[in-house]
Amino acid sequence: MSLKLINDGYTFAGRVEPIGPFPAVEVKYRPALADRVQQYIDASNRGGKERSDASVKLLTEHLVSWDVLDDKGEPAAIVDVNLRRVPYPIREKLVDMVCGYAGKQSADDEKN
Repeated sequence: MSLKLINDGYTFAGRVEPIGPFPAVEVKYRPALADRVQQYIDASNRGGKERSDASVKLLTEHLVSWDVLDDKGEPAAIVDVNLRRVPYPIREKLVDMVCGYAGKQSADDEKN
């Protein structure tokens, strides 16, 4: 099979498996291109708040949908304030997925 380039609008479905007390999270996301991944790595290498800011910005740009609910049981928007409230281990798995370091492809993804 030949490699296919990532075009605008290309989406994957993914799942972060439960971690400790945190439940699984189902997402649809647009994979980050290599230049964007490098920008994230450069910012995250500075550590501390810059690392956190970089992961939130990356996810804000690339997550299309998720099954995360707010305190009222309503779907939570994929915005800065909500991403900062996602438990760290889950957020890191989402970043890995968007950057292409992790995640399983569905049958639909294989067709793309």
